[in-house]
Amino acid sequence: MSLVVDQVEINVRDAFDQSPIHGLRELQVEQDGESILITGKVKSFYQKQLAQEVVRHINANVQIINSVVVE
Repeated sequence: MSLVVDQVEINVRDAFDQSPIHGLRELQVEQDGESILITGKVKSFYQKQLAQEVVRHINANVQIINSVVVE
């Protein structure tokens, strides 16, 4: 487990927690090696994509597994 990946997970959680979009604040983030897994539920495909883009903005080199469900 890399310190860089650990920091990515922490930064993503912080970004979601501070988001003005309530749905993003409810998402879960887990790291596994060089991958970040996003899970939870949001109200729109836009919010699902936005969650992924938050991760990409924090670290473009990490693999993103977006398992967010749109309700």
